[in-house]
Amino acid sequence: MKRNPTEEESAKIAGAIFANDRVEATNIYITACECGLTEAQEFVKRLTAELKVSDPEKFAYRKPRKSHWLPL
Repeated sequence: MKRNPTEEESAKIAGAIFANDRVEATNIYITACECGLTEAQEFVKRLTAELKVSDPEKFAYRKPRKSHWLPL
């Protein structure tokens, strides 16, 4: 039976999203709500978009990947 996440679970999901760990956020949502992968991914995607608008400063900075090519 599907249920909504508690406030504690919602905080964990948001924390994982802020840390750029969408896989962990999805797993927390699946466990909390007893739903399928597709539904969880859609929820996390929607919540990520909302959080980027409301709290953009909370997102962890991701270093750009270094290229293995050396300049000539």
